Amino acid sequence: MTFSIIGSGNMAWHLAKMGKYAGHSLVGIWGRNEEAAKLITAENDIPLLATMEAALLTDICFLCLADHAIESFAASLPKTNCLIVHTSGIIPLAALVAFENHAVCWPCMSMKKGIEADYSLFPFCLEASNQVSLQKLREFIAPISEKIYVTDTSKRQHLHLAAVFANNFVTLMQRISAEICEANKLDFEVLRPMMLSHAQKLMSHSPTELQTGVANRGDQEAMRQHKSLLEESPELRALYHQLSEAIINRKSNP
Repeated sequence: MTFSIIGSGNMAWHLAKMGKYAGHSLVGIWGRNEEAAKLITAENDIPLLATMEAALLTDICFLCLADHAIESFAASLPKTNCLIVHTSGIIPLAALVAFENHAVCWPCMSMKKGIEADYSLFPFCLEASNQVSLQKLREFIAPISEKIYVTDTSKRQHLHLAAVFANNFVTLMQRISAEICEANKLDFEVLRPMMLSHAQKLMSHSPTELQTGVANRGDQEAMRQHKSLLEESPELRALYHQLSEAIINRKSNP
């Protein structure tokens, strides 16, 4: 199956590798940021497309664009029989309604350009304008991962919201943890086994089962001491209080 990519960010970098991993033929990449697109094409030994119209001469064209740019960019494309696919978790399928054959392919996974990943572990959420388009997208993804979920826009958006809490906000907490360690000349490595152990337990236990800590057991004295350590960081102190209250409330009202 032939495919093309419009875009040059994190998603484009990984999608290029996914497609080649699956044995599909990546015809080329086009991006407004030509230098960033060139880096992806050079790394994958594929052509840099001269025009965005050239990207439409394939079976599937993936729009790997910033969420806010998808609908307006799609409106600038000419009519085509190519299957047009965006890769956003939050943008509706209807953003591509100008095309008869359109779909969404959202990998529910955090990705960074330059950091390799095991794509066979990726869950993919698919949505399409018709059964023919859905089947074509399934055939593209099937050699990459068996974890394929057909969703509608609302379900995908709520899953995206859940993913922000499960991943993005958790990563912020870990960044804060690393900053506290650095500020106090502590080795962040001490915390890595705990984080790894927790992630492993989440594969077989619910988050509710795994919730522990001073707030979960209502240890007011320990929380008071923690807050005193944050006297010079009012933003973190307020965040600590708000998160602790959320844990306490859920313990009281499961």
